[in-house]
Amino acid sequence: MKKYYILVLLLIAFCSVSRSAIHTVTVSNFQFNPANLVGVQVGDTVRYEFMQGFHNASSINVTNGVPAGAAQINSGDPSGVNPRTYDYKVTMPGTYNYICDIHSSMVGTFTASGSLPATLKSFNLTSSLTKKPLFSWVTVSEENVDYFTIRRSYDGIKYFDAGKVAATGNSSVERLYSYTDNTLNNFYKYIYYTLAMIDKDGKQKLSKVLMFKNPDATSKLITQIGPNPIKRPAEMMVQYNAEKEGKMFANIFDLSGKMVMQLQMSAFPGLNNAHLHVCDLNAGLYNVQFIYNGIKENKRIIIQ
Repeated sequence: MKKYYILVLLLIAFCSVSRSAIHTVTVSNFQFNPANLVGVQVGDTVRYEFMQGFHNASSINVTNGVPAGAAQINSGDPSGVNPRTYDYKVTMPGTYNYICDIHSSMVGTFTASGSLPATLKSFNLTSSLTKKPLFSWVTVSEENVDYFTIRRSYDGIKYFDAGKVAATGNSSVERLYSYTDNTLNNFYKYIYYTLAMIDKDGKQKLSKVLMFKNPDATSKLITQIGPNPIKRPAEMMVQYNAEKEGKMFANIFDLSGKMVMQLQMSAFPGLNNAHLHVCDLNAGLYNVQFIYNGIKENKRIIIQ
């Protein structure tokens, strides 16, 4: 009988472990991707995959970096050989903030939730008949749930409420919900969504992130570049769209047409954020030719 109880306890422990998830953050291009990780729960693991550059992930020098009682995020020496990984086990609910110690403009964050107000079976995204994002989700249980909120992001970092759906509240059977977002900004090609489940005490849990490709968006490779003019020792931030994983090249020419610098960045499906170090160049006007997957776009920058 004793052996039976031990076996049951081991099975319970195994099931608890198996429910935990691994969330991956890719580190390259002077960015954490995604910079704002959602859907993290206590017991999950955040895995940092360092692909290129001299970077680390650390909360040690960040004010309110981790919740009280949680271990610091510390992937170690930024000069480690790539590729490499660092796993961080999430033990406390709350918000976690971290940076790269060498490149402080590289910032990342995630919020870990504790108990779930609802057990989410599925959260899906399709396109409606009017080419708008159509969401459907199913809960298998609800306890004291107040409502659901669809949250939208145009950069994968900052999320805003796009719509609200009332919850059943308390249920032990499957419940199906849906919502269509009809208020898109067509400047953006890739739009990110997460589902927030809010209970009547104000506690919340975020789902995984889903990405919608907007068919009505303006077609462009570079969506934002700056600051421009660039003042030393500032970096140039570039946002760009990518259909698939690959490489983005930035060829910089002076006004005589001579190439003075060639840079390479990683590209991931969706909206990408990267920083380019260009301040070794002399002050003046430059033309930048961006090339990705056969697509070319030219921008002019000023270095002061």
